[in-house]
Amino acid sequence: MSDSYNLIDIVKLGWKRRKRIFWITAIATIGSALLSLLLPNIYQSKAIITPASPQSTNRDVLFGESVNPFVFGGTDDMDKILSIANSNELKEKLIDEFDLFEHYKIDTESRYALHNAKMKLRKNYGASKNEYGVIEISFLDKDQEFAALIVNGAVENIDNIFSDMIKQNRIQIKDIYIEKIKSGNERIKILKDSISDIRNKYSIFDAAAQAESIGELVTSTTTSLSTEKAKLKELQALGVSKKDTVYINTKTRIAGLEQQYATFMSDTSTSNFNLKNFTEGYEQIISLDEQKSALHEDHAISLT
Repeated sequence: MSDSYNLIDIVKLGWKRRKRIFWITAIATIGSALLSLLLPNIYQSKAIITPASPQSTNRDVLFGESVNPFVFGGTDDMDKILSIANSNELKEKLIDEFDLFEHYKIDTESRYALHNAKMKLRKNYGASKNEYGVIEISFLDKDQEFAALIVNGAVENIDNIFSDMIKQNRIQIKDIYIEKIKSGNERIKILKDSISDIRNKYSIFDAAAQAESIGELVTSTTTSLSTEKAKLKELQALGVSKKDTVYINTKTRIAGLEQQYATFMSDTSTSNFNLKNFTEGYEQIISLDEQKSALHEDHAISLT
């Protein structure tokens, strides 16, 4: 019952002072209306930015050699755009292009002029990801056309700065490739000279053909020497005289084949068919040829 009595007391008190409450409410309402009429209109301009994928301008994509499934950039590209949108570089460009010193009545003679202009700009300018995960650029100003100009200018400058970053990155990559190719060409020239010197030193001009010829000669000589030695043993077993023509001819052929075999195997022989010299030169040439081929292949990949 006490709660009911208290409520009745409040209603009675309100009714008794109804005129005062009415006038206070009326004055507050009229005052708010007048204040809103006196305050200047503030306009907000907005723009949405969704970065394109840098891969979309690659040569393979442009000329149909491959397809880029991602039209828009990823998280990294979005972060780069957002970083540019909030950078001092962009703010200084906007201050300069739209003469914000004049717009905000900032004394350019002041040592803090640029700082003050940035503070004013920061107060009205915004760049952040919205609820849809895309970048939103906004600007507040009394002049709606000027607000739109600032936002459009910001978007254009962001695009230019981002494009310049991509171009600069590609220029750096190109310079790296050019230097790599230049260094590779010098290395290839050195390898060619080395191969030429080895060919002259070991008299190797057609490694494959010479390897086949030497192999055949060594095999043929070894086979013939074995055959002649077996024949000599047979002659000796038959008691053929050492003065016999057949015996002498067999001994002579064996001596010639042994000398030929020794020439093939000698460490000091300079013959074009010396197996040791050929093997040394052949291994060096093969090694250098493989290095040269690898460099040529690397160049081909770099140029694609």
